[in-house]
Amino acid sequence: MKTLTILSAVLVLATFGGCKDEDPFDEGADRARLAAMEAAIDDFIGEPLCGDASECRAAPFGAKPCGGPWTYKVFNATAVDTVVLYEMISEYDAYNEVLNQRYGWNSDCMFVEAPALDCLDGRCVPVSLP
Repeated sequence: MKTLTILSAVLVLATFGGCKDEDPFDEGADRARLAAMEAAIDDFIGEPLCGDASECRAAPFGAKPCGGPWTYKVFNATAVDTVVLYEMISEYDAYNEVLNQRYGWNSDCMFVEAPALDCLDGRCVPVSLP
């Protein structure tokens, strides 16, 4: 009986003794994926060339942990499929929200206002107002 108790104890230790409380997530890989998603969005937007300021738009981009976007992506609405662009941004924002929760990321919680836009030298650009 004593031998059975010792064998049971050895089996329990062998089974659970080697278990590690490992994090199944890789923050570096998740950050790289987020960066790749942003690069794909930037490639999709391309150079925001314009003939007139009415063609220029700014889409809220990213998800601050406190709410609201991190910034805005400037693009030419006549040169980009806006439905596809907003779907890509929505996927990015959703993944950003997941990572905010997963890693406890924080932010300044400052409201980021949409920029005023103009077409300068044939390119959509944010402009500061006086």
